[in-house]
Amino acid sequence: MLCAAGLTITQCTTKDKDRFTPQSHDENIFMNIMHSSMDSMMTMKMTMDTDHDFALMMKLHHEGAVLMADKVLSIGADTTIKRMATNIKNSQTGEIAQLNSFLASHKPVMEMVNNPKFMAESDMAMDKMMASNDLRPLTGKNDFDFAQLMVDHHQSAIEMAESVLKYGDEPFTKNMATMVIEDQRKEIMEFNAWMLKNRPYGNGGHSTHK
Repeated sequence: MLCAAGLTITQCTTKDKDRFTPQSHDENIFMNIMHSSMDSMMTMKMTMDTDHDFALMMKLHHEGAVLMADKVLSIGADTTIKRMATNIKNSQTGEIAQLNSFLASHKPVMEMVNNPKFMAESDMAMDKMMASNDLRPLTGKNDFDFAQLMVDHHQSAIEMAESVLKYGDEPFTKNMATMVIEDQRKEIMEFNAWMLKNRPYGNGGHSTHK
């Protein structure tokens, strides 16, 4: 159909560029990985020990990130995203090994005061992540969708780490939490900057601002 009378061809082209058809979440490979990871976290048996439960959840959380990184390395195309995915895979694989070592050596002690607070905040972080996921307009572009969902994934890890800093006791988990917060905040900023320049709809960012 022709554009409405009075509109220029340029305006019509720009408006058409802003349109895209979102991909069904059920069809998106990265969303499927997120759902599978969340299902594992929701069904895992907690110990009521804050540090132990943080390690259990962060291990599964990291494993989900590694699976997503592996997938975008195999089907993605952007060199920046592949570099970031490689960094995520390498760093979080190393952290998984540390978490496994801690879990094997740490004897859980039931906590009736701090653990319920930690678990409530962790559940809230997971709920926020899932809500953010559901609001994402998935594009079917592998690099972009990986970046979108990894931002939400990282944010939930940061919030769980902040909770264990408040309620945990073990130096290992506090050090791990501090590292997670620092590293993943930086990666969120890098993902957001990349998405502003590479989004597959709209004008690609605020090009008039330096």
